[in-house]
Amino acid sequence: MAHTRSCASWASRRCSTVPAASTVHLSAATRSPSSASLPAPWGLAAVCVNALVAVLVLALACFPPGAVCSTAGSVQQKHLEDALAHLAATRYNEALSAFDRAAESDPTNYMIFFRRATTYLSLGRISSAIRDFSKVLDLRPNFDQALLQRGKLYLKTCDLEAAVADLSIYVKSNPSDGGASEA
Repeated sequence: MAHTRSCASWASRRCSTVPAASTVHLSAATRSPSSASLPAPWGLAAVCVNALVAVLVLALACFPPGAVCSTAGSVQQKHLEDALAHLAATRYNEALSAFDRAAESDPTNYMIFFRRATTYLSLGRISSAIRDFSKVLDLRPNFDQALLQRGKLYLKTCDLEAAVADLSIYVKSNPSDGGASEA
């Protein structure tokens, strides 16, 4: 599997080192000898097409084989920023919508699901919070805070067997935490 990098980070390092000769070659590529013999509108179109091809060639030269250009990280970051802004303004339903969009853009980010679970808790939606805490634990099995919160929620829903299972695991890995034994 090829190593992937984001466009911006790779291009900023790689394209800044493109030799000046490329620029000279680019400007030469935009002047088509055949464009001089074409009528004015077509000659201009030929120059534009040649310039576009030259820019695309330069852009491809900036990326190694196997590099993947993706804006998913920035889209996910925007959704997370929106969600946190909504949380700060106590607009929990809007925050949930933003967390939903972030989870769609990166379904492997356990923190999105953890934050969405805590938002569900703020709204009293316990079963949804349990589902998200379970997703967190699927993605990151040793995330103790998700295990503790899910165990406490199982207690609230009177699922004592599941609560004891989660809280026992939590207490074994965090013996000095008195809060878990009080749950």
